[in-house]
Amino acid sequence: MSDHENSNIDEVIAKIKTLPLAQRVHAVALFHSLKRKQQYDEELEEQIKKLTNQYDRLNLPLYEQQNEIILGQRIPNEVELTNLPKFVSDAETQEITQNNVAEPLAEYWYKVLKNSTLISDVCHDNEKDWDVLKFIKKVELDHEENNNNFTIKLTFLPNEYFTNEVLQKKFFFEDNEDTPIKSESTHIDWKDGKNITQKKVSKKQKNKKTGASRNVEKVVDADSFFNFFKDFDLSKQKELDEEELQKQEDLMNEHFDIATEFLDSIVPCSLELYLGIQPEMAELDDDEDDEEEEENDDDDDEDDDKKKSKRKKSSNSKGGDNKKAEKPDCKQQ
Repeated sequence: MSDHENSNIDEVIAKIKTLPLAQRVHAVALFHSLKRKQQYDEELEEQIKKLTNQYDRLNLPLYEQQNEIILGQRIPNEVELTNLPKFVSDAETQEITQNNVAEPLAEYWYKVLKNSTLISDVCHDNEKDWDVLKFIKKVELDHEENNNNFTIKLTFLPNEYFTNEVLQKKFFFEDNEDTPIKSESTHIDWKDGKNITQKKVSKKQKNKKTGASRNVEKVVDADSFFNFFKDFDLSKQKELDEEELQKQEDLMNEHFDIATEFLDSIVPCSLELYLGIQPEMAELDDDEDDEEEEENDDDDDEDDDKKKSKRKKSSNSKGGDNKKAEKPDCKQQ
């Protein structure tokens, strides 16, 4: 039960105690029903989590088959081309055999990421990020069985920026919590002078004795998508001071938002994004989101919808009271 629900129950108990005795007796009976309903809600939530994990894993072979076609490792088979008559004319049908060849779709994942609203926001129109992302060859997911742990794996073509072929990030969850407790990422082996997560800044420094000033260069962190491959660890909160704890929570929030975009939009709805179409959102129960929609204008709602996930988001520090919001509903022909 969330802190918000516990607080609500405490308020109900306090209010019941103020009722006249006769009404209080009836209210206590109704309180019993309320507690049973909350128990059922918790059981429902657990079943939803199990089903989500089950179907996440069922989808993995589909994504691998998609990558085989994207990479030009094989030609589409008859089953995959069942809907072909919807997309070709009678005249073009005669040319299908000679056009069904195993060829990679150039810059497929680069275009998918470019059309992702959230990833575009993360990159801040940073051309260096996009220059590196052009080398993405394959995007893969892995979900562990019977827990929420998952891994995002990006495979790159040989490039001038780093020597790694694969960059991956694994998220770990404690018990059956909805927000990750820590992450483990590939260390990026940047080539000399190619680390786009850092930048040099020039600072004027004054000598206190002579009064002379000089410019000093300093290397500082730069905004970049590839900061995603830095880790957070909230598993030892008691050992962190307040400032470091807040820093780790902020990293968790930011990186989990990016991760859920890969899980719920980038990989499952890659074709739509490749075509420049934003996935539609399938609504799930969320009273808080309904209240927010009334307060925000239509444009803000549209932007927020693109970032909502079927997974509980980490917008509150320490993964507070978050409800399921919405998930992308990939269009079907």
